[in-house]
Amino acid sequence: MKVLMIVPTLSYSHISFNAKVAETLVSKGHEVVTLLPDVDDRVPSPNGNYEIIRRDVGLASGELSKTLWTNPDPYEDSSPLNPRIFLKLLRVSSLFVKACKALANDRLLLESLRERQFDVGMLEQYDSCGFGIFRAIGVNNIVWLSATGAYAEQPQTIGVNYPLSYVPNLFAPLGDEMGFLDSLQNVLVSTVTGAIYSYTRAQQSQIFWKTGVLAFGEDLLATARKSDAVVVNTLPFLDFAMPTSQQIAYIGGLTVQKQERSLNTVDQEFWRQIADSSTKGFVLVTFGSIARTVDMPLDMQRKFFTACSRFPEITFIVKYEAANSTLPIPLNVQLTPWIPQAELMGGLSIMQTFLQFYW
Repeated sequence: MKVLMIVPTLSYSHISFNAKVAETLVSKGHEVVTLLPDVDDRVPSPNGNYEIIRRDVGLASGELSKTLWTNPDPYEDSSPLNPRIFLKLLRVSSLFVKACKALANDRLLLESLRERQFDVGMLEQYDSCGFGIFRAIGVNNIVWLSATGAYAEQPQTIGVNYPLSYVPNLFAPLGDEMGFLDSLQNVLVSTVTGAIYSYTRAQQSQIFWKTGVLAFGEDLLATARKSDAVVVNTLPFLDFAMPTSQQIAYIGGLTVQKQERSLNTVDQEFWRQIADSSTKGFVLVTFGSIARTVDMPLDMQRKFFTACSRFPEITFIVKYEAANSTLPIPLNVQLTPWIPQAELMGGLSIMQTFLQFYW
């Protein structure tokens, strides 16, 4: 089976998820090609036993990352109901439309892909351009991926109800027990994010009108509704309860390292000394590669370090992307520019207590 995966270089985590899907398919004997529209040139290409086509789509270096991860930054109010976030999402939308236009008009690329006669096309939930590309090259079997939990537009598009009364939107800071005001917030967040998604898809649909792939007035939504399956990077018993379908497959844990990775002798001794300095174990704190700890507002950093100091029997190992901090650091806090998470989880038998926080 020949599979084409369209994977915009949005972030390392999305690339990593799609790369793992590709590797799994290759291990089963399938031929996989990944098309990487280069929306962010700072995101590296994956390594694997499959073909990678990285294509320039006309965005300036760093343009997407500067638009997406700043003004406001990750430590500010990130709700889509925040007018600044709403405007930011519209700016990001315009960049994906621009990238889609470049792909849709890349006749040499589309012709070469059409000649390869792919059996299946795969794309992620945040960008509908792939549906138009698949139409252009004659791919009729489509699998819709999500590197996160299920995005409301996916089950709704294939006819599965997404009840907002008890299922929180992916962008809403809510649980499954909601009062009236929480439910109202959930509806508003879903309305705003759905409107932005629909607006982006409509703009991309117009691109394919002009290239002749879609009939005038036709929406890419019609192609999305014909998706054969939705594959979600979560597990039902760890996620919020919601209606499902035999068309939805859950593959949470696919990206987890199966082989144990160990530290070298020098590093192991360093981390052993840190662990031994704690009487009740240690906590790893990392907010990911986007929400850098060093960019956290100073007042927030001060409160964070103060909270850590209230638990002197626990060592807090904090990923901090600078040589040192301008604030006083408690004795039980260890700053490090990098945390070997997989190695620590698999290689330190001395560990008593292990917790981890993510952004």
